[in-house]
Formats: sequence, structure tokens, C-alpha cells
Amino acid sequence: MSDEEFDSFDDGDDDGVLEIDEDEIENRNHPRVGRDLSMAMTQKLFGNLAGGASECHVAYDESAYVAPRNRFEEILAEEDVRIVNDHDPEVAMETDLGAYEKFVVFGGNLNHEDLCRNLEKRMETDRGEIFGEFETACNRDNGLLALYMSPAKSHLGLQDTLFRAFLQIRQTQTKSFALMLRKLNILAKKSENSSDLMLAQTCVAHMRHLNRLFDSQAIFNTIFEFEWRFWNPNVRNSFIAALPEIFTEISLQQFTAIRLNQQIQETQNVPDLPSFQLQIVETLRLLRMDSLVARQIRKDLCNLCMDLDVFCLPAVIAFSLGSLLAQPTGKSDDDETLFHEMLRQLSRLLKIDTVKKRTNKADVICTEIFAHFLKFLQLEKRSWKFIISWIVKKDKRKALAMKNEDSEGPEDVRGSSEEPQETTEEPLPEEPYLSSFEAFLIFSLLSNPESCPPGFVTAVNSKILNIPLAFSPKFLKIVDLVISFKKFSTTHLAALIHVARHCFWSPDANIRQMGVSMWKQLFVGMEKKERVRVFGELMKHFSQSEIECEAVLDVFFKVIKSTNSGVILEFSGQIQVNFRGGKHDFRGKNGVFSSIYT
Repeated sequence: MSDEEFDSFDDGDDDGVLEIDEDEIENRNHPRVGRDLSMAMTQKLFGNLAGGASECHVAYDESAYVAPRNRFEEILAEEDVRIVNDHDPEVAMETDLGAYEKFVVFGGNLNHEDLCRNLEKRMETDRGEIFGEFETACNRDNGLLALYMSPAKSHLGLQDTLFRAFLQIRQTQTKSFALMLRKLNILAKKSENSSDLMLAQTCVAHMRHLNRLFDSQAIFNTIFEFEWRFWNPNVRNSFIAALPEIFTEISLQQFTAIRLNQQIQETQNVPDLPSFQLQIVETLRLLRMDSLVARQIRKDLCNLCMDLDVFCLPAVIAFSLGSLLAQPTGKSDDDETLFHEMLRQLSRLLKIDTVKKRTNKADVICTEIFAHFLKFLQLEKRSWKFIISWIVKKDKRKALAMKNEDSEGPEDVRGSSEEPQETTEEPLPEEPYLSSFEAFLIFSLLSNPESCPPGFVTAVNSKILNIPLAFSPKFLKIVDLVISFKKFSTTHLAALIHVARHCFWSPDANIRQMGVSMWKQLFVGMEKKERVRVFGELMKHFSQSEIECEAVLDVFFKVIKSTNSGVILEFSGQIQVNFRGGKHDFRGKNGVFSSIYT
């Protein structure tokens, strides 16, 4: 966990969703690196000692040592580990839990690894006495729990905590997790107590970067016994973010993904539900799973897309695309089917106009959503052909869906250790010629000519130029929606101009009139800087064929008739020059020439 993440621990802010560094997941496979990361987290949580870990002050008068207050501290004393009561403010441990005057000191050359070995050896004959006494002490007083979760001092430097010693010993690891989760379950529900919440964050930090889980299934079962969705949002989100670092085995990561997929569908009485949903999706992106489980979770998230908080949508798209990329089937037809399955769901369920109604940040959200597709296609270039077939072969999509209903999916043939999932599709309602999702996707991909293959451009041109007459009003409404997203339309203005230009070139008069309306929408709807660009591109048609010139005049006529007719005045001089210098005489066409100058 980075310093920025720890700095975000603010008990009064329930919106914190942690971005998880994938490098940290790799680091936990290396014990020394994991231990160093654990120490770094411990120091960040509790603050460093004066002078740094390499200059720990450990020389104390005998009077500074605290007499053992319980049987566990007596056992520690036998291992040369004692509690110091330090009243010197220069060496007292300052933490977010308060000013700690008591802390743990390792004597002699003892380090944390030595302590773990010594305790483990004693446990061979003590019949559970050591852990029993430790558990009793932790349950008695949160102050003792905080002390045992604070870093220890030694003349060798700062050492890890006593609690982590029990988390690293085979005989006590599962019991320690259970103890910590019980304490965490209590602490994380006390939203009014900042010190308790900070101690809860410390519990979460202790679970991360362990060298090994000896009974990972038992720990998994223990973790999911608790209803942590009801915890304080900051603590809960930190806990969810830590799950990929607690469970490193692929099988357990997959089971974790299945459980999280179930959790995200629970919404009743969940505090700060948006951050809960977002944290789950962000965590799912880091969990490894087989293609069958990935497909089911992808389908579930796409089905839920409009039930989730709108700020979850970019993460849902990122997970959905990433799950396709992580484990391709190796068969082009199968991969195309899965890709189309996802697009079909999103086209049917992801309502851009509804997103706009829910938040004034819809522009940013949609721009980010469709940016994920371009990033995906840059990594997986063969998927361009899947996009092309999706755009121009709607009949083929329906045939593939029917085939998928009547036969097993590609993953079913391979089999899976997970419970079987439904692979047949429910009958779908009739699809529109072009959904708002498809239109936004086309515009977002078409605006980057460097990475856009010619086949895609051809497919888009064919799609637009064959829009049925009855669908034209719906298409123009979609264009209006696109233009209303200022950031998106500005970013992808080249794509909008491309489509409008090709409408002008169509031999179909109905498509040309649709192009006239689209140019008018761009001219009126774009901001001033972009409007200049639109005007320049529009006037290029004025020097072309007579049909195109007429279309340009129709655009100006529509602008003049609109409620935003004033936008044309700033271009009147340029229009006059073009009219007088043009090779066609249209002064009487629709009264446009006279309308502009009167």
C-alpha cells in the first residue's frame, strides 16, 4: 500500500476507494520483500521512532520497564521481550492512536524472526497456553491490543509487531486471523470513535504481505463469515482491497471473486454503497480466475451496470475487457462470440442518457468508459475484426446468439472446478439499428485514425450510409446526446465531422438531409473554438459538387431558422467571400443568401 493510500485514511471521509498497486501483489511472493513492506506499513501507521528505525533508543533504566501485567507479558519477559514506559517526548512513539508511552522492546540481539522461532518451539509443549494468554490479553483491553500491534524496538532497528508473530506461526495463524477479525468486526462498527477506526485499519494492515498461509481455506471461511459490508466504509474498503494480497493461490482468488460478485449484489443498508461497489469492482480486476468464472462475473456486472453507482461504470468496462484479454480461448470464433456477448449486453443495458440524468459528471464518466475500449484494442489488435463484425453484421450476431443457446459454450467443453453456470441466453428484445452505446463506441474509436484500421472505417461508413429513413430521427437524437457531452464531443470531433461529411457524399437524398441536420447540430452545439473548426470543414464542401453546395446552404438555412441563429453572424464575412467567389450561383436558394446579410 502506498503512502498516498495511508494518507487517505480519514475517518470523516467515507468515499475513499483504494487503488491497488499490482506490483504489491507480485512482491508478496518474496518473503523478504513482503516483510519489508510490512515494516513500511507498520511505520507509516504508527509513525517512525525518533531518529529512524536504525537508531532506536533502547537504553533504559530498570525503573522504565513495566512489570508484567498478565501471564502473556511474563512469557515475553522470559524471551527477553519487555514493555517500556518511556516518558521522554523525544523518543516516545507518536501515532494516530495517540501518544504511546508504552511500547515493546526486544533485548540483546533478538529480532522478530528469532522471536517467532522461539515462540514456535515453546508451543510444541505448552498445549496452547501462549496463544490463550495472548488472546485473553487482547480481549481485555484495546490499549493492550494496540500495543501488541505496534512496532517493537531493538538496538538492531525497528521490529515487526507481536501480533504478526502469531500470524506467521503455523500453530497460531488461523486462530490469530479469527481473533483479529472478531476485534475488527467490533472496531469497524464504531464509526464515531476515530482511535478505534485507526486500530481497525491497523488490523487490516496486519493481514497483508504474510509470507505464507498455512490453512488458507480455513482463513478464507473465517473472513467470509463476517458481514463486513456493514463496516465503516474506509475500513471496509481497505479490507476488500487487501483480499488479493491475503489470498495468493489462484483457486482462492477465484473463490474470492465469486464471493465478491455475490456481495456487490447486496445493497440493503450498506453504508456508502457507491464506494463499496466501486471497491469490489476494482478488486475484481486484480483477482485471477478461469474463463468460465470470468465470463459469469462479466455477464453479472454488465447486467447490473445501471443498478450500480454510475461512477462504477468505467471500472466495470475495464474489468469486462480485461477478463476477455486475460484468458482468451485461443479460437477466434469463440473469442468473437464472447466479445459480441459483452457488446450485446452493454448495447442493450448501458443507457448513456440515463447516466447523464444521474450525475453532472456524466461527460467525464463516458469519456473514460470508451477510452478503455481504445486501450483494449491497442493491446489486442485482433479484436478490431470483432468490432467490425459487430457493427455491420447484426444478422450474424443473432445467429451466434442462437447457436450459443443451443450448444455448450467454449468454457463448458474444457470443464471447470467451479459450480456449473448457466450458458444459455434468454431471448432478447429486438435490437435497434444503432444504440446510443454503439454510437458512442463508434465515435470514440473513429476519432483516432492512427490506430483505426481501414476495415473499421469502411464498416462505419456502410453502417451510417445505410441508416433506414425511419431511424434517422433517432440517430440525430443520439448525435445531440453526443454533442451535449462537451468533453467527449470535443475529444472525438474528428469522428463526428467524418460521419457528417460522408452523409454529404451519399447518393441517397435522405442520407444527405440527415447529414444537413448533423452539420447543423455540430455548428450550433459545439463550443466556439470547435465551431470554427466545424465551419472550416463544412465550407470545404462549398467548392465541390452542386449537390454538396446545396447541402451547405441547407445547413445555413437550418441554423438561421433555429433558436441559435446568432452563431452564424461571426462567420458572415467568410460566408460572403465564399458565396461571391464560388463557382455556383445559389443566391436564390431557399432565401439563404439574403437571410444571412439582412
